[in-house]
Parts: sequence; C-alpha cells; structure tokens
Amino acid sequence: MLNLSAVPFKYKTILKNVFKKTEEYFAVKGVFGVDVCFLNEADMFELNKRTRGVDKATDVLSYPSMEIGAKFPIDKSLFTDDLFDGKTYTLGSVAICESVALKQAEEYGHSVKREAAFLFSHALLHLLGFDHLNEEQEKEMRFHQEKILSELGYVRK
Repeated sequence: MLNLSAVPFKYKTILKNVFKKTEEYFAVKGVFGVDVCFLNEADMFELNKRTRGVDKATDVLSYPSMEIGAKFPIDKSLFTDDLFDGKTYTLGSVAICESVALKQAEEYGHSVKREAAFLFSHALLHLLGFDHLNEEQEKEMRFHQEKILSELGYVRK
C-alpha cells in the first residue's frame, strides 16, 4: 500500500508505477506499505537539520520503520503474527523536496518525471535495506535502481 495523500497529483502515477515495479522486481507485492510526502525547501531543510544534523535542504529523505538488511526474496514467514498477520507492514516514510528535484532535473538535463521516479526509487531501496556507504554498495544499489527505472522507461538521456 502506498500512502500518497501528501503528494501533488502530478506525481502520484509516477510514484505508484515505481512502487509497483519495485514490488514486482523484489517479489514483495502486497507485503509493504510506504508513506510519501512532498515538502517545500524550508521544511526539508528543517527536517534534514533535525534528523541528520545537515544544514541544507536535500532532495529526498527516507526513514525506515525496520531494518531488513536487503535480503531477498523476503521470507514472509519471518514476520510474526503480531507484526505481519497477512496485512501490509509499513516499511517507512519518504520525504521529497519538489523544488530541489526541479533544480536537479534541469541540472542533469532530464525530465522532472524521471527525477521524481529516480528519487522515489532511491528512497525505496534505502527502505528495503540498501545503502551506498562504499563503492560496492553503491554499485549494487545503482544497478537495481537503474534496472527498475529502465523497465518503466525512466532512463537517463
């Protein structure tokens, strides 16, 4: 399940498509839900400062509700009845700053749709346990991200 109540209408289909493709790609359809919101630059600055100690607005932040360590496919039997019981488990929350995304799309020379898809995909992979703390992790994360985006037609130009 995808909670897009705080997302501008023009981005909802893009985010839904990225979410569905990511679920299919990792064979976790119907297991997890994600809450997504779009923030203005001032609010993103404050959130980034408060939660990460970084004094700037950033493009996207993700906040996992659990750590699953990027082990796929996810074994649903690992979830106890208290946590899972066949319902969707909230994987975490994602905040995207539209104004930063718009600037980056222009800077990178691709569409705003591609940038929104890229940022959301990146955040989803973080929620699924991927990271880019070293070159090997970054390569793996980027591989999955580009594969998902290319299957949706959101390619770099």
